[in-house]
Amino acid sequence: MAYDFLPSPNRLDRKTAEYLNPTSKMPERPANSAVSDAREQFLQLYLLQDTIALLPITRLAEVLTISATQIIPIPHMPPWMMGVCNWRGEILSLVDLGHLVGFAPVYQKASSASNYTLVVLQNHAFDPVRKSTDKQIVGLIVERVGNIEWCEPNLIQTLSSTGTSELGKFLRGYYSNFNDEKILAVFDLDAIWTAISQPY
Repeated sequence: MAYDFLPSPNRLDRKTAEYLNPTSKMPERPANSAVSDAREQFLQLYLLQDTIALLPITRLAEVLTISATQIIPIPHMPPWMMGVCNWRGEILSLVDLGHLVGFAPVYQKASSASNYTLVVLQNHAFDPVRKSTDKQIVGLIVERVGNIEWCEPNLIQTLSSTGTSELGKFLRGYYSNFNDEKILAVFDLDAIWTAISQPY
């Protein structure tokens, strides 16, 4: 079963939010409009069982579960490219997000042997040659998805240097969740899109 996101990139419907986090309700916007306007929504992604990162929902199209049998492998691709599948009549490239950013491949995990959690992203890029905007889509395979979080961008701590960390190349920074004192990595969508768009 698939769960759609609303056409507006800035809000999620309650049905989808409760699917992503069945133990809690959709967080309400704060009454203070000044604080409300400054906040952004992020989807929790589990790269490993205990490794959580945040993904901005601005380009999210859908979250669904797919079977391993739906994935068609493509030869001579980067190791993080799992293959392609049919998504709404379109060919969707499937990227193992954890493997892309330096973790072990998702297929090596027993919990993901037969089914995978798929996060579909949409991007609209301007083609200077044709002078038109093209829709681009890609599917990110992750361990699982979690809650939707409201975050204040000014509390995202930027990285002074990515160093030798592969993960650091894909991060916007780190966010401190004061409610449970967790520090969560925040993905940079542009960095992910640039990496997977490179010629193979």
